[in-house]
Amino acid sequence: MENVGYCSNTESSEQSLKDIRKVAWVGLSVNVVLSTLKFLLGFFGNSSALIADAAHSFSDVTTDIAILLGAKYWTAPPDQKHPYGHKRLETLVTLIIGVFLVIAGLGIGYRAIFAVHGSRLQQPDWLALTGALISIVVKEVLFQWSRRQGKRLNSQALIANAWHNRSDALSSIPVAAAIIVAMAKPQWAYIDSVGALIVCVFILYTSWGILKPALLEISERGASAEDCDKIKIMALQIDGVKSVHAVRTRWLGGGVMADLHRSGSKYNSSRGA
Repeated sequence: MENVGYCSNTESSEQSLKDIRKVAWVGLSVNVVLSTLKFLLGFFGNSSALIADAAHSFSDVTTDIAILLGAKYWTAPPDQKHPYGHKRLETLVTLIIGVFLVIAGLGIGYRAIFAVHGSRLQQPDWLALTGALISIVVKEVLFQWSRRQGKRLNSQALIANAWHNRSDALSSIPVAAAIIVAMAKPQWAYIDSVGALIVCVFILYTSWGILKPALLEISERGASAEDCDKIKIMALQIDGVKSVHAVRTRWLGGGVMADLHRSGSKYNSSRGA
């Protein structure tokens, strides 16, 4: 089987790298400021739930750094040693993001359980509530923007990181609710720690949504039978192609790579779909 050669588009790769890094730098800056603010407001506002949420925000910093470091490699054009490109590195970064989420979620859950069984439960105040409300607004705006950028750049890692930001925004909602209840009913101060447990469950659920497709890709999951049929139809529309067989596919980054045999033309191909 003869393979169609890949053309290196260095200019396009450099622009893609620049755009991805811009998104990561914006996210990194926002998350550093926000996690610091939430920790301080949670500490002085007596809210273990908000402090836990600050740890969640700080985990976003680590994934932003992973994208900054990894983008240079996965945006590199295909070469002789990597004819399919380097997008698998992006999948590895996506896995790292999911693992960091799991670690953050388990740590938050452990601290929340410890706080519920602790001897001292403090009543949170308006400082903590302010921090939670700021987090909801800022992280939702960051999610919407970074997800749009991820789709525009067809970057699996950026989209996964955007959902990481969304999980932070949504996890701040039960935190805010728990703080309001604890402020209104001092005898229910333990609700603040229950809110942290809810954050834990939500983070673990989100992390699985990020890890599952990345794990399937690493395990060489192919396209569906319906998509394979579409690839055959596309190949048969090429002038001179009489038949197509031995279609093999694999997911790679945001697209599907297909190897196939075809008869009736001068060559068979191996290319991205």
